[in-house]
Amino acid sequence: MTKPARPPGSIAELGVTFSGPRAASTGAAADSAGFYQLGLVGTAAGRGFAIVATDAQILVLTTGARTPDSARGTLTAFGRLLTTTAAALDLAFTSGGVAGTLRSTTGAVVSLLGVTEARAGTERLINLSVRSVTAPTAPLIAGFVVSGPAAKQVLLRAAGPALVPAPFNVPNALADPALQLLRGNIAIGQNDDWSVPAANTAALTAATTRAGAFPFRAGSADAALLTNLAAGPYTVIVGGGTGVTLAEVYEVLETTEVVGTRRLINVSARGLVTPAAPFIAGFVIAGIGPQRVLLRGVGPTLGTAPFNVAGSLPNPELTLFRGTTAIKTNDDWFRDPDATAIRDTAARVGAFALGTTNADAAILIFLEPGAYSVQVNAPANTAPANTTGIALLEIYEAVP
Repeated sequence: MTKPARPPGSIAELGVTFSGPRAASTGAAADSAGFYQLGLVGTAAGRGFAIVATDAQILVLTTGARTPDSARGTLTAFGRLLTTTAAALDLAFTSGGVAGTLRSTTGAVVSLLGVTEARAGTERLINLSVRSVTAPTAPLIAGFVVSGPAAKQVLLRAAGPALVPAPFNVPNALADPALQLLRGNIAIGQNDDWSVPAANTAALTAATTRAGAFPFRAGSADAALLTNLAAGPYTVIVGGGTGVTLAEVYEVLETTEVVGTRRLINVSARGLVTPAAPFIAGFVIAGIGPQRVLLRGVGPTLGTAPFNVAGSLPNPELTLFRGTTAIKTNDDWFRDPDATAIRDTAARVGAFALGTTNADAAILIFLEPGAYSVQVNAPANTAPANTTGIALLEIYEAVP
């Protein structure tokens, strides 16, 4: 009789490799069996791993939020881990996913989320929105990067008139935004009024619904563009005069698309920060597992070569929100406890290096799926002369 294969596995953080017999896909925990990768929500590098066997035996290992901790236990009939550890680990398994908590060395309760290897990669950035004031000499500029083996469908929008009525009630909204899409220095698409030409209206309306965006009024002067884009970097410019505008970039899933194979891996925006108007961007993470992101609020580095941006914000402060709750704030990136991980992650994802002691801001963090916003402003104790300037806000997918 041929013995089952012994597939190897590894945990890079600990330099550990392991192997074991392959069990048949039957047993008390067949629906939950597998190798799970976990992220410790709210941390920069906290990770975990869980192996669930078909006979309901479980091995869990966590690193990052505390000294490495492990547990062996069994899966209850309700899909929970039955064990006791120093970290007070509590996990609940579902088909393809796991969620739970542990207690850190400080006594704080840390959330864990994870997915099986088969589901890894389905968590992703699906939307960026930026609200700012445009002017003839200062359009709103947003950038994004598409990755994947085939073209990705993307919905781009510039809202102005749509911001005037409830529920937005935005004063001084841009009356007639114009949208332009560039790859490098070459314009590859543009739109002024979203329902012109009329032949595109049905496709734009359908894409708006699929992406979960609020609808534009028929015949309004808001702008929109639906396009399929090959892998690479792109820039969106919103102009059309002076006023408040909202620029949006949405992933649009096509019916034949395998989730996660084509994705937005980096979204960014450049805009003006003033005491009365901090620079604010929103983004949405989809999936069932944790997504690690690198957030940066860049000011001083913009003022140096090769960027040489005049009037850059001298000392940006970066705050991450979920709803109205501030999750984390950073002022100077190099003072953050995770500064080394921030620097190394930036290099790995292809982000330009920040000055070693520049006052740019950055946050590296695991987040659960949902909607978030990031705000760039000057710290409260900043001298008035240094509270206004241009800032670059970046959001990178930062897979460990």
